[in-house]
Amino acid sequence: MSAIRPLVLAHRGACHRVRENTVEAFALARELGADGIELDVRRSADDVLIVHHDAEVPEFGLLAAQPFDGIRAALPWLPTLAEALEVCTGWLVNVEIKCL
Repeated sequence: MSAIRPLVLAHRGACHRVRENTVEAFALARELGADGIELDVRRSADDVLIVHHDAEVPEFGLLAAQPFDGIRAALPWLPTLAEALEVCTGWLVNVEIKCL
């Protein structure tokens, strides 16, 4: 009989080693053996879905008030949902949709 173990979801990726909610954090979580990840999604001013926990980024401002091109230029580490899902192909992903 095989042992039953809990499902391990890396909250915002492997954020204890690299910046949370980044492609790098998700890839590292997989490498470390997590069963899947939890990530947070917000919308830019021009309706691009981006992965970030907080509504505002210090010294940048409210993500929902900025077009994606401006976000990408200022915060190149911040992935789109499509970019995050690409690195998580075939893996369990828990998406938390944030408002604002």
